[in-house]
Amino acid sequence: MICPGSEFRARGACLLLGFCVFVFSGLPVAGILAQAPGKNNLRPPGVTPAIEASIKKGLAYLVRAQESDGSYGKSTWSTNVYPTAMTSLSGLAFLASGSTPTRGPYARNLQKITRYLLNNCVGTYSYAPGLIANSNAREQRPMYCHAFAMTYLSQIFAQEKDPRQREVIRKVLQDGVKLTQRSQTNAGGWGYSPNAYEDEGTLVVTQLQALRACRDVGIFVSKKVVEK
Repeated sequence: MICPGSEFRARGACLLLGFCVFVFSGLPVAGILAQAPGKNNLRPPGVTPAIEASIKKGLAYLVRAQESDGSYGKSTWSTNVYPTAMTSLSGLAFLASGSTPTRGPYARNLQKITRYLLNNCVGTYSYAPGLIANSNAREQRPMYCHAFAMTYLSQIFAQEKDPRQREVIRKVLQDGVKLTQRSQTNAGGWGYSPNAYEDEGTLVVTQLQALRACRDVGIFVSKKVVEK
């Protein structure tokens, strides 16, 4: 079991990363923090200099906290808790700041994140083909990991220039969408694991976000699943 304090810290970190992503959601990839038309640095509504400084500090922390294999959540929280989810959310924060896998101050961090997800979190669950989660870690609620990883990889897929790597990511996303569709409950929602019978509200949101992200980059998503 995960000790309550460790799980609380992990969830808190997820919320912090999610806030960073939320602040920048829908904004151009060119880089919010780097916008400087004319003499004034134009920020999105609500993003004050203090918030911008906090985001920069948060990104600097993510650089320091990244493991050598590109992941997050192992030694940082001392419990190896939800590394797939934490790594994917960290990647989304780097992307939201304006970096891409080929340019920007966090390009190398993004490359390592993508490599970790593809090498360590794909194909590790034999009972659930397509699930993106690390079977060697404490990912007791792997559908969260799956959704955040699909959301992140869909953004990387849209920017990937190497045709071979694009095909690798495309296959992962296609299999991931199929897993999500198979895992939908009779009521139309999702539970903590692919074989769950109960629904959990935040998982419905994260799975729909992942499906929309995949659909936006050309991965087929059944309309019936969304309507259900």
